[in-house]
Amino acid sequence: MLDSLLEPIREKWMTLGKRDQNSVLALAVALVLAIVVFGIIIPIRQSGLSLRTDLDSAQQVYNELLTLAPQAMATGGSTNTLNASSINTEVRRQAARYGIEIQRFEPDGDFLKVWLDEARYPSVVQWLGGLETIGIGHTELTMEDRPKPGFVSVRVTFGVVQ
Repeated sequence: MLDSLLEPIREKWMTLGKRDQNSVLALAVALVLAIVVFGIIIPIRQSGLSLRTDLDSAQQVYNELLTLAPQAMATGGSTNTLNASSINTEVRRQAARYGIEIQRFEPDGDFLKVWLDEARYPSVVQWLGGLETIGIGHTELTMEDRPKPGFVSVRVTFGVVQ
């Protein structure tokens, strides 16, 4: 079957002059090289660079989390007593301290609901730990990964820890 498909090509090849045959061979080699370079080598290289960037970002987040581990593992808190009205002020103050931008907040009785978009995960951990040390704990916490490595969206409900 293959011979029947290749026979017209062989006949055409035999009718070409030596210069034309050399030109066709050179074009075929150039076409194969272009396919290999642009279809295999360059995409593999680009994906390798993308993976390297992702790895560097993940290592940076990991190193930041390692520096936060002692703070997160520390127990105890301050003797400050907070009322529901001061939770808002403290949550905002701590967010500014850790470079977190609050998208939305909503008082709910003795609680405060807060929404964050595209916040750096290590900063969120520090923020939550800092609030915990002053007596503000979270009763509900939802975190979702964002497409950007090391970033999360957060919904959290704060209240006074007893």
